[in-house]
Amino acid sequence: MRHGTAAAASRPAEIGATERRIVLRAADGIALAASWVDAVGPRRGVVVLAPAAGVSQRFYRRFVSWLAQRGHAVLVFDFRGIGESRPRSLRGFDADFDHWVLDLDAALAHALDEAGSDLPVAGVGHSIGGTLLFMAEHAPRLRALVTVGAQTAHWHDYPHPQRWPMALLWHGVMPALVGTFGYFPARALGLGEDLPRGVAMQWALRPWRPLFAGADAAARRRRTLPAVHLMAARDDVFATPAAVDRLLALLPGVAVQRHVIEPAAHGLARIGHFDLFRERCAAAWPLLLSRIDPHHPSLTTRTAP
Repeated sequence: MRHGTAAAASRPAEIGATERRIVLRAADGIALAASWVDAVGPRRGVVVLAPAAGVSQRFYRRFVSWLAQRGHAVLVFDFRGIGESRPRSLRGFDADFDHWVLDLDAALAHALDEAGSDLPVAGVGHSIGGTLLFMAEHAPRLRALVTVGAQTAHWHDYPHPQRWPMALLWHGVMPALVGTFGYFPARALGLGEDLPRGVAMQWALRPWRPLFAGADAAARRRRTLPAVHLMAARDDVFATPAAVDRLLALLPGVAVQRHVIEPAAHGLARIGHFDLFRERCAAAWPLLLSRIDPHHPSLTTRTAP
């Protein structure tokens, strides 16, 4: 990891929660930077938050602290190659979505162990983090899987008029830059964290190669899972209705509740693909809480699916 061994001391996080920096170990031995934010007051449950591609755990800090204020301990981490789990150089660094599933499973295993038999554990996945939840070995042990903007990055699902510029960027410019630099230099383009070569190329080649192909992946997608909630904002240009349909087709036999988040219903002009976790969209956070912990006492009214 870029910063070596995580500090053992606790320090205050925003909104009064207590944060501990920890190191997780994936099954193949890779070290991952993670943060454990404990609940304020009695614990109601534990949440594991899986970030979007190219998004560090820091992005979710305010939402994580908000959950902690409502009685949920939260574990958030950086996938290998991202944020504080990035090596000194991404050139030659081996990481793809299958590796990220190992990273997510390391986080889920840690949270399940911390929760023991007394507390429920929910998984919250943003974008590809949500898609990976369905592949994780420990997913059947969770109380709920809540995804925000989960999809499979197929260019046919991008909306007009953004479709062609997005297709050119992700399936034309991205592989060209990966071939030049050995990784995708997203920071230089203002597109978040740089992406390891394997992750970037799986994304870039999505029009021609399916994600998570093979018998083992198919078997995992057919497992009995807990409550599954697929959530996406009405104005999300990645997780469009067509994109969510495509993801649902990969989950035969899985009971799924699908939720479209209307920005105006929460007094917002826009939400898009990323902003649900920004503080300006905090008015919509109770909607996520209602899927994580439907009996939370702060939920005075039930939000329609």
